[in-house]
Amino acid sequence: LQKGVLFFLRKKKRVLFMDNLRHEPPFDRAIRLLTELTSTTSIEMSARPFYTDVDFIFRSYLSTTYNLKTQSQTSEEIVHSLQTLFESTTDTSDNPSLKGENQAEVLSEIIDILRELELCKFACEPSSLEKMTLISRRVENAIKRIHESGLCPQPSLSN
Repeated sequence: LQKGVLFFLRKKKRVLFMDNLRHEPPFDRAIRLLTELTSTTSIEMSARPFYTDVDFIFRSYLSTTYNLKTQSQTSEEIVHSLQTLFESTTDTSDNPSLKGENQAEVLSEIIDILRELELCKFACEPSSLEKMTLISRRVENAIKRIHESGLCPQPSLSN
């Protein structure tokens, strides 16, 4: 019964999240959700649901920023989609940073975070509040870096 109630509440939480997608820019939403999540973590949430929520927030940001279906893709599929997207972009006069080292660094960071979140979600060992906070900050910093890097093909979504 407890698992059923938790499943229902988490599903309802995701529905509420999806209802608000169009009302808030992806960057602002991701940062707000990560902040809210870390502020309530010490009391209300164990490690596995926390990492699942961080992963959901990160994938949702990638999904809306790059117009990908990240929630239904594996990490490898997301990386492949991003590589294909980045390779197909060209330098433009208003956004010269779409190619080169910046792109490789951002993609490498996304790969590392997706792998780390997978390990944390599926590891059976308990996790400390410090580790949970550290991963949340790492995801937040990655989102900020992606947002500021100019590697967003749809800048109107994040303005």
